[in-house]
Amino acid sequence: THKVGDIVTGTVRDVKEFGVFVRLGEDIDALIRHEDLGEQRAEDLSAGDTVDGVITMLDPEKNRIRLSVRRLARQQERDMLESINKDNDDDSTTLGDVLKDALKPSK
Repeated sequence: THKVGDIVTGTVRDVKEFGVFVRLGEDIDALIRHEDLGEQRAEDLSAGDTVDGVITMLDPEKNRIRLSVRRLARQQERDMLESINKDNDDDSTTLGDVLKDALKPSK
């Protein structure tokens, strides 16, 4: 059984004008609305593609699940920062600091 906040991988079943239907398991479909795709674009997805997302809504009565790729990306950034800050005594590191260090030209 799934719960809100779970990270899941599904297979694109159908791309509609309002969102992408993803199969999570046998007879379990979820919807990713276009605004929840983040960097991913619906035009680049087709049936059979796999996509990762975080569950944002469960409605067992109507058998509806909503996923967000954008929220998953934010959650992964936050987790990365927490692990970096856990390794440092200085917990003021930001994602910008990490990217700035990663993008420094090598000499």
